[in-house]
Amino acid sequence: MSKRAKCSQCDFLESRCLCAYLFPIENQTTLIILQHPSETDHALNTVRLMKKTFQKIIVITDEKFSLNSQFMELYKNFKESMGLLFLSPSSLPIENYSDRKLSSKITHLVLLDGTWKKAKKIFHLSPELHSLPNYALKSQQKSQYRLRKSPIAGALSTLEASVLALKIVEPTINLQSLELLEKAFDKMIENQIDKMGQETYQENYLRKKTKEK
Repeated sequence: MSKRAKCSQCDFLESRCLCAYLFPIENQTTLIILQHPSETDHALNTVRLMKKTFQKIIVITDEKFSLNSQFMELYKNFKESMGLLFLSPSSLPIENYSDRKLSSKITHLVLLDGTWKKAKKIFHLSPELHSLPNYALKSQQKSQYRLRKSPIAGALSTLEASVLALKIVEPTINLQSLELLEKAFDKMIENQIDKMGQETYQENYLRKKTKEK
């Protein structure tokens, strides 16, 4: 077997295959991922795992979505039941959904996929997003995304944020499948750390974080 051979199912190297963790997730809430172009080919982008599992997911790659016909069609058809998961001064805790305090049922949940800087740019360049009910997670869960940094305390990957949000808006969703997806994410990060070596990881990530504190 070639060391560079890819698994035909998960698209990772066969030596780092994640198929054991990737199973269909029958989510009722459609996830709309607005992805910045810089994320498309990023080796550690979490949306590639989400596309392999979530049965209702739409990924659109662009920067200015007001000019994107696919997004604008979705916005036109579903804006009354569409919510945006994005931290802003006006965002409400999505946890309130379980208390039925949100004004309407969310059928389509929009997430911005990119670095914090790129996500903010998408938000500012796409006025339609400003008109959507805006929610954020109150969760203090620590991200397992050990190889990418964010200037925002408590920031989560797109995958982690999606999983937490779906647990709230869909209390009957299959939790075991969500847990397996999170394990796939953890394994993807572990594989990358193994590839670079513990010494490099310690020097470039752990020690830098310690110095920053």
